[in-house]
Amino acid sequence: MVLDGRNRPQTRNARRPRGRRGPLRVVSSDRREARNTGSTTSSAARKARLSVVSERFPAPQSLERPGRSYIGSPTRRQSQSRPGQTNRIESRLGRTERTAQNRRQRSTTPRKRRGLFSKAPTGQTGLGLRSPHQLKSNGAATPNSLSQSGTGGKLSQRPGAELTSRRNRRGSLSRRRPPGMKAAKWKQLQQQRQPRPKAPPVSPLTYVLRLLIVGVGLGVIAGTILASIDPSLRYEPTAAETAAMAAAKKPPSTELVLKREMPALKTQLQGLIDQNEGLTAGVMVVDLERGSYASINANRQFASASTIKLPILVALLAEADAGNLDMGESLTMELEDIVDEAGEMQFQPPGTQFSVLETATEMIRISDNTATNLLIKRLGGMTLLNERFRSWGLKQTALQNMLPDLGGTNTISPKDLVTLLGRVNRGDILSAAGRDRLFQILQTTETNDLLPQGIGPGATIAHKTGNIGKSIGDVGLVQMPSGKNYLMMAMVERPHGDLRADELIRNLSWETYQFLESTEQKSQQMVPPNVPRSNIAGENLELDSSIMTTEP
Repeated sequence: MVLDGRNRPQTRNARRPRGRRGPLRVVSSDRREARNTGSTTSSAARKARLSVVSERFPAPQSLERPGRSYIGSPTRRQSQSRPGQTNRIESRLGRTERTAQNRRQRSTTPRKRRGLFSKAPTGQTGLGLRSPHQLKSNGAATPNSLSQSGTGGKLSQRPGAELTSRRNRRGSLSRRRPPGMKAAKWKQLQQQRQPRPKAPPVSPLTYVLRLLIVGVGLGVIAGTILASIDPSLRYEPTAAETAAMAAAKKPPSTELVLKREMPALKTQLQGLIDQNEGLTAGVMVVDLERGSYASINANRQFASASTIKLPILVALLAEADAGNLDMGESLTMELEDIVDEAGEMQFQPPGTQFSVLETATEMIRISDNTATNLLIKRLGGMTLLNERFRSWGLKQTALQNMLPDLGGTNTISPKDLVTLLGRVNRGDILSAAGRDRLFQILQTTETNDLLPQGIGPGATIAHKTGNIGKSIGDVGLVQMPSGKNYLMMAMVERPHGDLRADELIRNLSWETYQFLESTEQKSQQMVPPNVPRSNIAGENLELDSSIMTTEP
């Protein structure tokens, strides 16, 4: 096949021979020498090369046509050549030579596009090659070696000639389109290689917050490590904090808050007691609103009679609050439980069942001794009850015998029972429901010939009486029409069956009620109507020194 100066077949239907790396390009030996030497060729040399090409690549006979000649054909006839044919061949050869010269110039000039090495400095010749194959074919050093100087032949590293990786060159927009790639595809690749948009600037406040969080975290970690290494660095509560925590954990006081004594009331009560020779009385009065009190022989131990049934009832309701028994639970009355002297359950046959609530109500309402014995047995016996009494702070209260205790071995003191009722009213021992039930049961007491006889009209009392031959007494909570509440207990030891003791208790109740009522009325007159009354005892409520004073 005959090729022209551009290595193209002269017929359109002929195909260019292809080799392993693409279309074959036929170049004469003179042309290669010219490329290596860089010298220009004359027209005679071009014609010589053209004859060599014609000899080496004769035109196939199948491509020849009558009246047309091919370049380099041995059968060419000048008569058949068309005018201008020779000039066209020369122009093609010139273009081929210029193309070879440009290639030689590019091979010796550093390329601006992406390559293996950066631009060479002035006076040196850069390789400007893109692949190790091209470097090898031109006799140059491989990319693993340093660049070669154009003059000295030494291997030296040019400034800025570091190898750049493909990853760093991926986003370059100055790459030339590879041969054979369509423009649309190249444009699409260029758009995909656009650099990512820069992230919006971060506010300085964000950096400050981040540093603060990191600092706090490091401080916590450092403190934990130091505390684990040195226990002395751990937090120790102060003495005040320790005392406050101990006070919070401390159980409620077993005593009532008694702020000041009422000496005028005490004098009046003592005068009534002195008028009755042979009678020994113990009295305790506490004003729950002010915390003032009056006491005469309040700590003295007396035979309890039936007043011992009050702490037994409190213990029963405390067990109900704790869930240890049900008020609807049935109790069976056995033969050994039946006793006389008081109550109606003794007249029921053995084996009769009563609920716990019914039994407790009968114990208070008519002071039924059989009901009391049933409850003592249900609560575990006298020993367990005495332990519970001591846990409440009752120092003189104790069970020694089952009811009826005609010998007076069971004991109480006025201060013990008044303190017990005060703590129940304060909510220390029973729940609110248990407290309400206690006072409801105490209000059912049918024996009302002692303390109830001394209260005025409109007042109510929840109380429990006790009466045996050697002693008699009554204890209860009185609520006045004005809303004031006070606790009172009067206990009198007497000669067997002396009725003066009953009258003395009634008189003591009357004097107490009248004193507290008059004090309430005078205090209301002294306080302006628009000023709220104080619950603090003695604050702006003193009448005079004869009515209410403080004693050491």
